[in-house]
Amino acid sequence: MADPDAAGPPVRRTDVPPFDVVVLGPDDWPRLRMIRLEALAESPTSFGSTLAREERFEEADWRDRLQGSFNCVAHVDGVDAALVGGFLPGEVPVDAELVSLWVRPEYRGHGYGGHLVETVLLWASTIGCESVFAWATESNEAAIVIYENHGFVRTGDRQPLPSHPDLFEIGMRRIL
Repeated sequence: MADPDAAGPPVRRTDVPPFDVVVLGPDDWPRLRMIRLEALAESPTSFGSTLAREERFEEADWRDRLQGSFNCVAHVDGVDAALVGGFLPGEVPVDAELVSLWVRPEYRGHGYGGHLVETVLLWASTIGCESVFAWATESNEAAIVIYENHGFVRTGDRQPLPSHPDLFEIGMRRIL
């Protein structure tokens, strides 16, 4: 019998509880605030922002974020298990950006992140985008694998991570 605590590749569990994808609107700002701050605390080198910066946000900041973008969570047994966002960086909806993908540690390896990536791709396609762009910290192999498993390819773009300029992030794009 294999040792379940032994190191090795992640194993996808088949006993994943059912979940709902919930699109967040401006009135859901406390919900976004809670999961986003937890994400920044747990994975500080995965995001371009910092916990200290976003802890200072007021209600209006959170509402504005939800008003100007597409945000959703994977809701599992009463818990927001994963978060993702999408937004249009320009005035013409040609390219969307996928941002803020995060899965609570105890829910990783179940496919919630991939399902949310697909939700952003569907959103972008529905509004007429031709592609979706994402940045991933070079050391965040889990995010890179999720993106690649959903058709993203590396663009060759590379830049310092705004929140930790000693780290770099790579650009990835998925043509729709």
